[in-house]
Amino acid sequence: MKLRSVFLTSVSLGSLALGCENPNPTPTDAAVPPSDAVQSDAGPPVDAFSTTDAARPACEGEATDFPGATDYACPTVRAALTAMPNAFPYVLEPPGASARAVAFEQMRTNGFFDYASDPEPADFTTTQDLYLGGGEGIASRTERRFDPHFPLPSTAPADMLRICQDETIWRANPQFCIGPSTLNPIILQALQQGQLGDTSEPQRFRAARIEAAILWFLHVSAYKEATTCITVFPGGDGGTDDCDSAWGYYTGGADRTTGIGYASLVHELEPATHDAIWEGLLAIRCWREMDPSDPAMVDWSDISTPQLAFFERAHAQEDRALDRGMVVVLMDRLHRLHTTSGMEQAANLEFLRTILGPHEAITLTDTMGMSTTYPAGPSLFDRTLRAVSATDADFVATEIAKPVADIDVDAIIARLDAAFPCP
Repeated sequence: MKLRSVFLTSVSLGSLALGCENPNPTPTDAAVPPSDAVQSDAGPPVDAFSTTDAARPACEGEATDFPGATDYACPTVRAALTAMPNAFPYVLEPPGASARAVAFEQMRTNGFFDYASDPEPADFTTTQDLYLGGGEGIASRTERRFDPHFPLPSTAPADMLRICQDETIWRANPQFCIGPSTLNPIILQALQQGQLGDTSEPQRFRAARIEAAILWFLHVSAYKEATTCITVFPGGDGGTDDCDSAWGYYTGGADRTTGIGYASLVHELEPATHDAIWEGLLAIRCWREMDPSDPAMVDWSDISTPQLAFFERAHAQEDRALDRGMVVVLMDRLHRLHTTSGMEQAANLEFLRTILGPHEAITLTDTMGMSTTYPAGPSLFDRTLRAVSATDADFVATEIAKPVADIDVDAIIARLDAAFPCP
Protein backbone atom coordinates (compact mmCIF):
# COMPACT_ATOMS: atom_id res chain seq x y z
CA MET A 1 0.00 0.00 0.00
CA LYS A 2 1.21 3.49 -0.73
CA LEU A 3 1.18 4.84 2.81
CA ARG A 4 3.00 1.81 4.17
CA SER A 5 5.65 2.19 1.47
CA VAL A 6 6.14 5.81 2.48
CA PHE A 7 6.66 4.71 6.07
CA LEU A 8 9.18 2.02 5.19
CA THR A 9 11.08 4.28 2.82
CA SER A 10 11.31 7.03 5.40
CA VAL A 11 12.73 4.59 7.90
CA SER A 12 15.34 3.15 5.55
CA LEU A 13 16.51 6.44 4.09
CA GLY A 14 16.73 8.17 7.41
CA SER A 15 18.34 5.24 9.19
CA LEU A 16 15.61 5.55 11.78
CA ALA A 17 14.78 2.57 13.96
CA LEU A 18 11.67 1.53 15.82
CA GLY A 19 11.80 -0.42 19.04
CA CYS A 20 10.58 -3.69 20.38
CA GLU A 21 7.18 -3.89 22.04
CA ASN A 22 8.65 -5.09 25.32
CA PRO A 23 12.21 -6.40 25.06
CA ASN A 24 12.26 -7.87 28.55
CA PRO A 25 8.79 -8.86 29.77
CA THR A 26 8.42 -8.98 33.51
CA PRO A 27 6.63 -11.90 35.17
CA THR A 28 3.47 -9.80 35.42
CA ASP A 29 3.75 -8.87 31.74
CA ALA A 30 4.14 -12.32 30.27
CA ALA A 31 1.17 -14.45 29.35
CA VAL A 32 0.97 -18.11 30.28
CA PRO A 33 3.05 -19.91 27.62
CA PRO A 34 0.70 -21.67 25.20
CA SER A 35 1.13 -25.43 25.36
CA ASP A 36 1.10 -25.65 21.57
CA ALA A 37 3.76 -23.01 20.96
CA VAL A 38 7.09 -23.85 19.40
CA GLN A 39 10.36 -22.05 19.89
CA SER A 40 12.58 -21.88 16.83
CA ASP A 41 15.96 -20.32 16.13
CA ALA A 42 16.49 -18.48 12.89
CA GLY A 43 17.80 -20.71 10.14
CA PRO A 44 19.72 -19.97 6.97
CA PRO A 45 18.40 -17.51 4.38
CA VAL A 46 15.57 -18.91 2.32
CA ASP A 47 13.42 -17.58 -0.49
CA ALA A 48 10.19 -17.45 1.50
CA PHE A 49 7.82 -16.83 -1.39
CA SER A 50 6.92 -18.11 -4.78
CA THR A 51 5.94 -15.76 -7.57
CA THR A 52 2.18 -15.69 -6.99
CA ASP A 53 -0.24 -15.68 -4.09
CA ALA A 54 -2.34 -18.72 -3.34
CA ALA A 55 -6.03 -18.71 -4.07
CA ARG A 56 -7.93 -18.34 -0.82
CA PRO A 57 -10.95 -20.42 0.15
CA ALA A 58 -14.40 -18.93 0.32
CA CYS A 59 -15.19 -17.32 3.65
CA GLU A 60 -18.27 -19.48 4.10
CA GLY A 61 -18.00 -22.95 5.57
CA GLU A 62 -15.00 -24.65 7.09
CA ALA A 63 -11.54 -23.29 6.45
CA THR A 64 -9.23 -25.33 4.25
CA ASP A 65 -5.55 -26.00 4.81
CA PHE A 66 -2.99 -23.25 4.24
CA PRO A 67 -0.76 -22.44 2.57
CA GLY A 68 -1.78 -23.13 -1.00
CA ALA A 69 0.60 -24.60 -3.55
CA THR A 70 1.78 -21.16 -4.70
CA ASP A 71 1.79 -19.41 -1.34
CA TYR A 72 4.90 -18.84 0.76
CA ALA A 73 6.85 -21.88 1.83
CA CYS A 74 9.40 -21.53 4.60
CA PRO A 75 11.23 -24.80 5.32
CA THR A 76 12.43 -23.98 8.84
CA VAL A 77 9.09 -22.67 10.07
CA ARG A 78 7.10 -25.40 8.38
CA ALA A 79 9.36 -28.08 9.82
CA ALA A 80 8.76 -26.68 13.30
CA LEU A 81 5.01 -26.95 12.73
CA THR A 82 5.03 -30.57 11.62
CA ALA A 83 4.55 -32.00 15.10
CA MET A 84 2.27 -29.20 16.33
CA PRO A 85 0.55 -27.70 13.27
CA ASN A 86 -1.61 -25.28 15.28
CA ALA A 87 1.35 -23.62 16.99
CA PHE A 88 3.22 -20.41 16.31
CA PRO A 89 7.01 -20.85 16.21
CA TYR A 90 7.95 -17.80 18.24
CA VAL A 91 11.60 -16.90 18.09
CA LEU A 92 12.49 -15.80 21.61
CA GLU A 93 9.80 -16.39 24.24
CA PRO A 94 6.04 -16.02 24.70
CA PRO A 95 5.47 -12.32 24.04
CA GLY A 96 4.14 -9.98 26.72
CA ALA A 97 1.69 -8.70 24.10
CA SER A 98 -0.36 -11.86 24.71
CA ALA A 99 -1.18 -10.70 28.23
CA ARG A 100 -2.91 -7.62 26.84
CA ALA A 101 -5.13 -9.71 24.60
CA VAL A 102 -5.82 -11.94 27.61
CA ALA A 103 -6.88 -8.87 29.62
CA PHE A 104 -9.35 -7.94 26.86
CA GLU A 105 -10.69 -11.50 26.90
CA GLN A 106 -11.13 -11.29 30.67
CA MET A 107 -13.27 -8.19 30.24
CA ARG A 108 -15.43 -10.20 27.83
CA THR A 109 -15.58 -13.17 30.19
CA ASN A 110 -16.61 -10.88 33.05
CA GLY A 111 -19.66 -9.84 31.00
CA PHE A 112 -18.53 -6.24 30.84
CA PHE A 113 -19.38 -6.11 27.15
CA ASP A 114 -22.83 -7.66 27.57
CA TYR A 115 -24.99 -4.90 26.17
CA ALA A 116 -28.20 -6.42 27.52
CA SER A 117 -27.58 -4.68 30.85
CA ASP A 118 -25.64 -1.81 32.35
CA PRO A 119 -22.35 -2.47 34.18
CA GLU A 120 -22.08 -1.16 37.73
CA PRO A 121 -19.45 1.41 38.79
CA ALA A 122 -17.49 -1.42 40.44
CA ASP A 123 -17.36 -3.21 37.10
CA PHE A 124 -15.61 -0.21 35.60
CA THR A 125 -13.06 -0.32 38.42
CA THR A 126 -12.38 -3.99 37.69
CA THR A 127 -12.03 -3.20 33.99
CA GLN A 128 -9.68 -0.32 34.75
CA ASP A 129 -7.46 -2.67 36.76
CA LEU A 130 -7.31 -5.03 33.77
CA TYR A 131 -6.62 -2.10 31.45
CA LEU A 132 -3.75 -0.80 33.58
CA GLY A 133 -2.34 -4.26 34.25
CA GLY A 134 0.09 -3.19 36.96
CA GLY A 135 1.78 -0.71 34.63
CA GLU A 136 2.36 -3.22 31.81
CA GLY A 137 -1.24 -3.62 30.67
CA ILE A 138 -3.09 -2.37 27.61
CA ALA A 139 -2.81 1.24 28.80
CA SER A 140 1.00 1.08 28.73
CA ARG A 141 0.76 0.62 24.97
CA THR A 142 -2.30 2.67 24.00
CA GLU A 143 -0.52 5.68 25.45
CA ARG A 144 2.18 5.32 22.80
CA ARG A 145 0.67 3.22 20.01
CA PHE A 146 1.26 4.43 16.45
CA ASP A 147 -0.27 3.23 13.21
CA PRO A 148 2.37 2.73 10.48
CA HIS A 149 -0.30 2.93 7.78
CA PHE A 150 0.24 6.69 8.16
CA PRO A 151 3.47 8.53 7.27
CA LEU A 152 6.24 8.69 9.83
CA PRO A 153 6.40 12.21 11.35
CA SER A 154 9.11 14.37 9.85
CA THR A 155 10.45 15.16 13.31
CA ALA A 156 11.14 12.32 15.70
CA PRO A 157 12.88 11.96 19.06
CA ALA A 158 16.04 9.92 19.57
CA ASP A 159 14.04 7.26 21.39
CA MET A 160 11.82 5.99 18.58
CA LEU A 161 10.23 3.45 20.90
CA ARG A 162 8.18 6.22 22.46
CA ILE A 163 7.80 8.56 19.52
CA CYS A 164 4.11 9.15 20.22
CA GLN A 165 4.60 9.97 23.89
CA ASP A 166 5.90 13.34 22.76
CA GLU A 167 2.82 15.59 22.98
CA THR A 168 4.08 17.88 20.25
CA ILE A 169 4.35 14.93 17.88
CA TRP A 170 1.01 13.29 18.66
CA ARG A 171 -0.84 16.59 18.40
CA ALA A 172 0.74 17.25 14.99
CA ASN A 173 0.20 13.64 13.84
CA PRO A 174 -2.97 12.39 15.58
CA GLN A 175 -3.75 9.61 13.11
CA PHE A 176 -0.22 8.23 13.13
CA CYS A 177 -0.22 8.50 16.95
CA ILE A 178 -3.68 6.96 17.22
CA GLY A 179 -3.11 5.59 20.73
CA PRO A 180 -2.37 8.74 22.76
CA SER A 181 -4.44 11.07 20.58
CA THR A 182 -7.62 8.98 20.37
CA LEU A 183 -7.79 5.43 21.80
CA ASN A 184 -6.45 6.09 25.30
CA PRO A 185 -8.67 9.18 25.81
CA ILE A 186 -11.80 7.29 24.65
CA ILE A 187 -11.10 4.49 27.11
CA LEU A 188 -10.05 6.68 30.04
CA GLN A 189 -13.07 8.96 29.68
CA ALA A 190 -15.46 6.00 29.64
CA LEU A 191 -13.75 4.42 32.66
CA GLN A 192 -13.80 7.67 34.60
CA GLN A 193 -17.47 8.39 33.91
CA GLY A 194 -18.44 4.78 34.53
CA GLN A 195 -16.78 4.60 37.93
CA LEU A 196 -18.53 7.80 38.96
CA GLY A 197 -21.88 6.37 37.89
CA ASP A 198 -22.47 9.35 35.60
CA THR A 199 -26.16 9.23 34.59
CA SER A 200 -25.84 11.31 31.42
CA GLU A 201 -26.03 8.13 29.33
CA PRO A 202 -26.46 4.37 29.91
CA GLN A 203 -23.37 2.70 31.32
CA ARG A 204 -23.42 0.07 28.57
CA PHE A 205 -22.68 2.83 26.02
CA ARG A 206 -19.37 3.43 27.80
CA ALA A 207 -18.61 -0.28 27.85
CA ALA A 208 -19.28 -0.38 24.09
CA ARG A 209 -16.80 2.42 23.43
CA ILE A 210 -14.18 0.69 25.58
CA GLU A 211 -14.66 -2.59 23.71
CA ALA A 212 -14.41 -0.91 20.31
CA ALA A 213 -11.33 1.14 21.20
CA ILE A 214 -9.44 -1.84 22.67
CA LEU A 215 -10.37 -4.03 19.73
CA TRP A 216 -9.01 -1.37 17.36
CA PHE A 217 -5.86 -1.20 19.49
CA LEU A 218 -5.34 -4.97 19.09
CA HIS A 219 -6.03 -4.69 15.35
CA VAL A 220 -3.49 -1.88 14.83
CA SER A 221 -0.97 -3.50 17.17
CA ALA A 222 -0.86 -6.77 15.22
CA TYR A 223 0.04 -4.77 12.11
CA LYS A 224 2.39 -2.37 13.87
CA GLU A 225 4.42 -5.14 15.51
CA ALA A 226 4.83 -6.88 12.16
CA THR A 227 6.13 -3.57 10.77
CA THR A 228 8.73 -3.06 13.47
CA CYS A 229 9.91 -6.67 13.61
CA ILE A 230 12.40 -5.83 10.85
CA THR A 231 14.10 -2.94 12.68
CA VAL A 232 16.21 -2.10 15.70
CA PHE A 233 16.24 1.00 17.88
CA PRO A 234 19.18 2.70 19.60
CA GLY A 235 20.46 0.46 22.36
CA GLY A 236 20.72 -2.70 20.27
CA ASP A 237 17.39 -4.36 21.01
CA GLY A 238 16.21 -6.20 17.95
CA GLY A 239 12.86 -6.30 16.28
CA THR A 240 12.42 -10.07 16.47
CA ASP A 241 10.40 -9.69 19.67
CA ASP A 242 7.91 -7.70 17.63
CA CYS A 243 7.39 -10.55 15.15
CA ASP A 244 6.26 -12.61 18.13
CA SER A 245 4.21 -9.72 19.54
CA ALA A 246 2.21 -9.39 16.31
CA TRP A 247 1.02 -12.96 16.90
CA GLY A 248 0.45 -12.28 20.61
CA TYR A 249 -1.82 -9.29 20.03
CA TYR A 250 -4.03 -11.20 17.63
CA THR A 251 -4.16 -14.60 19.37
CA GLY A 252 -3.54 -13.88 23.03
CA GLY A 253 -1.01 -16.71 22.99
CA ALA A 254 -3.58 -19.38 22.13
CA ASP A 255 -3.16 -21.91 19.36
CA ARG A 256 -4.71 -21.74 15.93
CA THR A 257 -7.86 -23.70 16.78
CA THR A 258 -9.35 -21.10 19.11
CA GLY A 259 -7.67 -17.80 19.87
CA ILE A 260 -8.20 -15.27 22.63
CA GLY A 261 -9.66 -11.78 22.30
CA TYR A 262 -9.58 -10.52 18.71
CA ALA A 263 -8.79 -13.99 17.35
CA SER A 264 -11.68 -15.51 19.29
CA LEU A 265 -14.15 -13.06 17.73
CA VAL A 266 -12.93 -13.69 14.18
CA HIS A 267 -12.67 -17.46 14.64
CA GLU A 268 -16.26 -17.65 15.88
CA LEU A 269 -17.57 -15.63 12.95
CA GLU A 270 -15.46 -16.67 9.97
CA PRO A 271 -12.90 -19.48 10.47
CA ALA A 272 -11.32 -19.09 7.03
CA THR A 273 -10.48 -15.43 7.70
CA HIS A 274 -9.02 -16.43 11.06
CA ASP A 275 -6.83 -18.93 9.16
CA ALA A 276 -5.83 -16.26 6.67
CA ILE A 277 -4.69 -13.95 9.50
CA TRP A 278 -2.68 -16.81 10.97
CA GLU A 279 -1.06 -17.37 7.60
CA GLY A 280 -0.20 -13.67 7.38
CA LEU A 281 1.46 -13.86 10.79
CA LEU A 282 3.35 -16.98 9.73
CA ALA A 283 4.45 -15.18 6.56
CA ILE A 284 5.99 -12.44 8.72
CA ARG A 285 7.62 -15.08 10.91
CA CYS A 286 8.84 -16.88 7.80
CA TRP A 287 10.40 -13.66 6.54
CA ARG A 288 12.37 -13.46 9.76
CA GLU A 289 14.05 -16.75 8.84
CA MET A 290 15.52 -15.10 5.75
CA ASP A 291 17.91 -12.87 7.67
CA PRO A 292 21.33 -14.49 7.88
CA SER A 293 22.50 -12.54 10.92
CA ASP A 294 21.57 -12.81 14.57
CA PRO A 295 17.89 -11.72 14.51
CA ALA A 296 18.50 -9.56 17.58
CA MET A 297 21.01 -7.51 15.59
CA VAL A 298 19.31 -7.15 12.23
CA ASP A 299 19.89 -3.75 10.67
CA TRP A 300 18.62 -2.12 7.49
CA SER A 301 22.13 -2.39 6.04
CA ASP A 302 21.72 -6.19 6.18
CA ILE A 303 18.43 -6.24 4.31
CA SER A 304 18.69 -6.67 0.57
CA THR A 305 16.19 -5.31 -1.93
CA PRO A 306 14.72 -8.78 -2.56
CA GLN A 307 14.33 -9.29 1.18
CA LEU A 308 12.42 -6.01 1.47
CA ALA A 309 10.21 -7.09 -1.42
CA PHE A 310 9.50 -10.38 0.36
CA PHE A 311 8.67 -8.51 3.55
CA GLU A 312 6.28 -6.24 1.67
CA ARG A 313 4.46 -9.30 0.34
CA ALA A 314 4.19 -10.84 3.78
CA HIS A 315 3.10 -7.56 5.31
CA ALA A 316 0.44 -7.00 2.66
CA GLN A 317 -0.81 -10.56 3.16
CA GLU A 318 -1.23 -9.93 6.89
CA ASP A 319 -2.79 -6.51 6.29
CA ARG A 320 -5.46 -7.83 3.91
CA ALA A 321 -6.41 -10.61 6.30
CA LEU A 322 -6.56 -8.33 9.35
CA ASP A 323 -8.75 -5.86 7.48
CA ARG A 324 -11.17 -8.65 6.58
CA GLY A 325 -11.11 -9.78 10.22
CA MET A 326 -12.17 -6.33 11.41
CA VAL A 327 -14.87 -6.16 8.74
CA VAL A 328 -16.20 -9.55 9.85
CA VAL A 329 -16.66 -8.17 13.38
CA LEU A 330 -18.24 -4.96 12.08
CA MET A 331 -20.68 -6.85 9.87
CA ASP A 332 -21.71 -8.97 12.84
CA ARG A 333 -22.39 -5.86 14.94
CA LEU A 334 -24.30 -4.29 12.07
CA HIS A 335 -26.45 -7.42 11.85
CA ARG A 336 -27.18 -7.06 15.57
CA LEU A 337 -28.88 -3.76 14.81
CA HIS A 338 -31.53 -5.95 13.12
CA THR A 339 -31.74 -8.53 15.91
CA THR A 340 -31.72 -6.33 19.04
CA SER A 341 -33.82 -3.44 20.26
CA GLY A 342 -33.93 -0.69 22.85
CA MET A 343 -30.78 0.08 24.83
CA GLU A 344 -29.04 -3.11 23.67
CA GLN A 345 -29.47 -2.03 20.05
CA ALA A 346 -28.30 1.48 20.92
CA ALA A 347 -25.17 0.09 22.61
CA ASN A 348 -24.31 -1.92 19.50
CA LEU A 349 -24.67 1.29 17.51
CA GLU A 350 -22.31 3.02 19.96
CA PHE A 351 -19.72 0.29 19.33
CA LEU A 352 -20.10 0.77 15.58
CA ARG A 353 -19.92 4.55 15.76
CA THR A 354 -16.69 4.34 17.77
CA ILE A 355 -15.02 2.61 14.81
CA LEU A 356 -17.04 3.79 11.80
CA GLY A 357 -17.97 7.32 12.89
CA PRO A 358 -15.87 10.44 13.49
CA HIS A 359 -14.75 11.02 17.04
CA GLU A 360 -15.27 14.24 18.95
CA ALA A 361 -12.72 16.14 20.99
CA ILE A 362 -12.32 14.79 24.53
CA THR A 363 -11.24 16.74 27.61
CA LEU A 364 -9.87 14.78 30.55
CA THR A 365 -9.03 16.13 34.00
CA ASP A 366 -6.41 14.34 36.08
CA THR A 367 -6.26 13.95 39.88
CA MET A 368 -4.30 17.20 40.14
CA GLY A 369 -7.04 19.14 38.37
CA MET A 370 -5.06 19.56 35.17
CA SER A 371 -7.13 19.30 31.99
CA THR A 372 -6.00 18.04 28.59
CA THR A 373 -8.08 18.25 25.43
CA TYR A 374 -7.61 15.60 22.77
CA PRO A 375 -8.47 16.36 19.13
CA ALA A 376 -11.50 15.36 17.10
CA GLY A 377 -10.85 13.38 13.96
CA PRO A 378 -12.14 11.05 11.25
CA SER A 379 -13.34 7.56 12.07
CA LEU A 380 -10.85 4.88 13.03
CA PHE A 381 -11.84 2.93 9.92
CA ASP A 382 -11.89 5.86 7.51
CA ARG A 383 -8.36 5.43 6.11
CA THR A 384 -8.84 1.69 5.65
CA LEU A 385 -12.09 2.04 3.72
CA ARG A 386 -11.17 5.23 1.88
CA ALA A 387 -8.03 3.55 0.48
CA VAL A 388 -10.37 1.12 -1.27
CA SER A 389 -13.33 3.38 -2.08
CA ALA A 390 -13.85 7.03 -1.15
CA THR A 391 -17.48 6.66 -2.23
CA ASP A 392 -18.04 3.81 0.21
CA ALA A 393 -16.21 5.69 2.97
CA ASP A 394 -18.48 8.71 2.52
CA PHE A 395 -21.57 6.50 2.36
CA VAL A 396 -20.74 4.64 5.58
CA ALA A 397 -19.90 7.87 7.42
CA THR A 398 -23.25 9.36 6.39
CA GLU A 399 -25.32 6.28 7.23
CA ILE A 400 -23.78 5.53 10.63
CA ALA A 401 -24.57 9.07 11.79
CA LYS A 402 -28.31 8.64 11.18
CA PRO A 403 -30.87 7.58 13.80
CA VAL A 404 -30.78 3.81 14.05
CA ALA A 405 -34.16 3.34 12.38
CA ASP A 406 -32.95 5.23 9.29
CA ILE A 407 -29.61 3.46 8.80
CA ASP A 408 -29.42 1.28 5.70
CA VAL A 409 -27.72 -1.55 7.57
CA ASP A 410 -27.84 -4.01 4.68
CA ALA A 411 -26.23 -1.53 2.31
CA ILE A 412 -23.34 -0.89 4.72
CA ILE A 413 -22.80 -4.65 5.15
CA ALA A 414 -22.85 -5.18 1.37
CA ARG A 415 -20.34 -2.41 0.75
CA LEU A 416 -17.93 -3.57 3.47
CA ASP A 417 -18.17 -7.17 2.30
CA ALA A 418 -17.41 -6.16 -1.29
CA ALA A 419 -14.61 -3.77 -0.37
CA PHE A 420 -12.82 -6.34 1.80
CA PRO A 421 -13.39 -9.76 0.23
CA CYS A 422 -12.06 -13.03 1.56
CA PRO A 423 -8.26 -12.73 1.80
